[in-house]
Amino acid sequence: MRSDRAPSDEPSPLLLRPWFWTPLALAGILGGQAAGLAPGWVAGMAALGVGAVAATAGARAAAAALATAGALVAWVPLGAAPFAPWDVVGLVALGSVATLLGATLHDARRKTTLRARDGERRAQLLADVALALGHAPHEEDVLSTLPPLVARVVPFEHASVLRPRRDHVEVFAMVPPLVRSGHEVFGPSISGRAARTGIVQHVEDTHADPEYVAVPGIAATRSEFALPLRVEGRTVAVLNVERRARGGFGETERATLTALGRIAEAHLVRLETLREAERERQEADLLADVARRLTAIDDPQLAAATALEMLVDGLGQEGGAVFGLQRGVFRPLATNADLPRPIRAVVEAGIPWGSGRLYQVWHEARATFLTDAAPGDQEGAFRGLGLRALALVPVQDMAGDVVAVIAIGSRDAGREWSTRDRRLLDAVAGTLGASLARATQHAREVELLDVVRGMAQSDDVADLYRRAVEAALRMAPGAEAATLSVRGPDGRFAFEAAVGYDLATLQAQGGSSEEEQVAWYGQGLEDYRAGRPRLLVGEAVERAVRADRGGPVGRAGGPRPLRANLCTPIAFQGEVVGVLNVDAFGSEDAFGAGSLPLAEALGQHVAAIVRLAHDRAALARSALTDPLTGIGNREAFNRKVAEALALSQRHDQPMALAMIDLNDFKAINDRLGHEAGDRALALVAETLVRASRASDSVFRWGGDEFAVVIPLASATEAHAATERFTSAIGELSVLGMPLAAGVGLATYPEDGPDAESLMRRADDLMYAAKENGGN
Repeated sequence: MRSDRAPSDEPSPLLLRPWFWTPLALAGILGGQAAGLAPGWVAGMAALGVGAVAATAGARAAAAALATAGALVAWVPLGAAPFAPWDVVGLVALGSVATLLGATLHDARRKTTLRARDGERRAQLLADVALALGHAPHEEDVLSTLPPLVARVVPFEHASVLRPRRDHVEVFAMVPPLVRSGHEVFGPSISGRAARTGIVQHVEDTHADPEYVAVPGIAATRSEFALPLRVEGRTVAVLNVERRARGGFGETERATLTALGRIAEAHLVRLETLREAERERQEADLLADVARRLTAIDDPQLAAATALEMLVDGLGQEGGAVFGLQRGVFRPLATNADLPRPIRAVVEAGIPWGSGRLYQVWHEARATFLTDAAPGDQEGAFRGLGLRALALVPVQDMAGDVVAVIAIGSRDAGREWSTRDRRLLDAVAGTLGASLARATQHAREVELLDVVRGMAQSDDVADLYRRAVEAALRMAPGAEAATLSVRGPDGRFAFEAAVGYDLATLQAQGGSSEEEQVAWYGQGLEDYRAGRPRLLVGEAVERAVRADRGGPVGRAGGPRPLRANLCTPIAFQGEVVGVLNVDAFGSEDAFGAGSLPLAEALGQHVAAIVRLAHDRAALARSALTDPLTGIGNREAFNRKVAEALALSQRHDQPMALAMIDLNDFKAINDRLGHEAGDRALALVAETLVRASRASDSVFRWGGDEFAVVIPLASATEAHAATERFTSAIGELSVLGMPLAAGVGLATYPEDGPDAESLMRRADDLMYAAKENGGN
C-alpha cells in the first residue's frame, strides 16, 4: 500500500462535494447574464457546473454528455441564434474541458474514499494486533508474534525481531524463517544501529548504506525499516522489515509499523510492570527468608554458604563465592560452583591482599558490577569460577567495617545488572554482614572459652600462649602476624609465643625492658597500665618502627615493613604482665573500628592466662624447690639425674653423681639451735652452687645431705669438683662452729649403668668417707 504523495497535494474534501459545485455553477451563469457576457460564456459555465456536479456525484462516464446538454439548455434561454460552426466548436471544447474536470474530480474522490477505507482497515488491523498481543503472557510471546502480525498490515519480503547482545544482535523470530532462531549478526548492521542508538532507522536505498547486511541465501533487499522496542529506557528488541524495491516504505507504511511497534512496546511495558511487581514480591520473600535462616546460624561459613545459595537461585546466576580475609589473604568462606579439583585448589589457596578487584571493593567499601570480565581482567579465583558477568559486593558489619565480599555472576558476557539486582545484592549483603558479625562474635567467644577451659586442663603453658596469640590473629581479618611478650621474674619481657614470626629467632634476640615496651606503646603510662589497646597505621607505624630500633619491635623485625600495628598491654591488677602485638604488612586498613574493643576484651582473657601461667610456673618451681635453701629438692634431683643420664647415653659421654653429708650436723642443732642449723644448710647450698660449673645442678637430698649432678664429666673432672666442694664447705662456720662434710662420688658408666646403681654407689662411698673421718 505504498503512497509517495503527501496529504497536502490532494484536493480538499470540499471540492469533492456536489453541493459545492451546484451553487458555483448557478452563480457563474447568473453572473454572466447580469454582466452581459456572451452567451457562449454563460453556456460554458453551465457545462462546467453540470460536469463537475456529475463527476463529484460519481458519474464520470456521463459527465461529458451532461455538460454538453447543460450548455445547450443554457444556450436556448439566452436567445442565441441558430448554431454557427464556431459555436459548435466552442461547445465541443467546453464539453471536453468539462469532461476532463469531471474525471479529475472523480478520481480524487475515489482515492480519498479508498484511503479512508484503507485507514479504517489498518486501524482495525492494529486493533486486532493489540488484542492478539494482549493475550501474550510473556515477553518472548510478544516478540515471536510480531513478524506474523506485520504481514497483516504491511507487505514485505521478510520481517524479523532481533534481540541486542553486548557486541551483536541475535535473530529471535523471522517470517519467512530464512535463518534459524539465534542467528548472530556481528559487526555493523542497520538493526544493530537501531539497537545501539535507540532511534528508528529508515533506509530507502540499502545499497547506499555501508552498514547494510544481507540475509544469507536470499537476494539483497533495497529498503529497510528498523524500529527499536524500548522498555524503561533500554532497547529490548528491534523490529526489522525489508522490501525488495527501493524506497519501499511510504509514509503510511512507516506510520503503521511505528504504531505497531508502539503497541508492542506498551504490552512489553505492561508485562515488565507485572514482572517487576512479581519480582518485588519474590524479593521481599527472599529477603525475609534470608533473614529468617541467617538469624538461626552461628557459624560464619554456614551463614556465607546459605546466603550465597539463596542469592544464586534468587538472581538466576550460575555461581559465586563469599570471600573473607584471613591473615592477609582472601579465602573463600563459601563457594557455589562445581569446580574441577585444580581450579578449586587455586580458589582455596586464596588471593593476596593489596591489589586486584577484591582488594579495591574491600578497601573502598563500594560494589563493582562487570558485564564482561574478560579472563585477563580477573584474579585466578574468578577465572576458576568461570564468571564473566560479575558482581562484587562488600559485606559490612554494624560498625561499617568490611568483613567479606560477595562475588556472584554468570558466564553470559552480555548480562546486565539491573537496579533490582543491585538492590537485592545490597540488602542480602547487609543481612549477611549482621549475621557474620554475630556468628564471628559467637565463634570468638567459643574460642576464648576453649582457651580459658584449656587453662584448667593443660599444663603446657607454651601451648596456652600460642592459642592466645592465634585467637588474637583471628580477631582482625587483615592481621598477618602476632607476638606475645610476657614479663619474667626479673621484670623483663621475653617473647613466649609468635605466629608469622620465628619464635626461636625472636627469643635469641633477648628480652626488653618495661621502659622499651612503654616507648613502643607510645600512648602514655596511664593507658599502658590500664591495658587500653593502641592502633598505629601508615606513616605513624613507620615512624614508630624507626624510633624502636633496639626495642621489642626492632628486635622482632619482620618479613615486610609494617603497615599497621595493634598493641595491647596485658594488665592484671594494675600491673602489665605481658604485651600483645598484632601486625599487618599488606594494608593499613587491616584493622577496623571493631578491632580495639575486641583487643581489649581479648587482653583481659590473655591476662588471666599469663597470670595463671605465672602461678603455675611458681607452683612448679615450689614443687621442685627446697623452701629452706632455694635449690632443687629430691624430686628435682630425680628428674635431673634421669635427664643427665639419658644425655650421656645418647652421646656416649661420662657423667658423675656426688652425694654430700655434713659432719656432726646434729651437734650444731643441739648446741646452737635449729635456727643456726637452718643457717648452716643455707650457707652450704650457696657455697655448693658457687663452687659448681654452670652445667652442674645442686640439690638438697634431705636433712643435711646434698647431691650434685655433674653432666658430661670424666672421673678426673668429677674428683676435682668434689675437692672444690669439700674445700669450700671446710671454710664455712656458723656462730664460730666450723663445718665439714663427707663426699661420695659415682661415675657413669664405671660405677653403674643406671641412676639407681649410681646413687647407691655414691651413697656407700659417702658413708665410708664419714666413718673414716675424712672426705
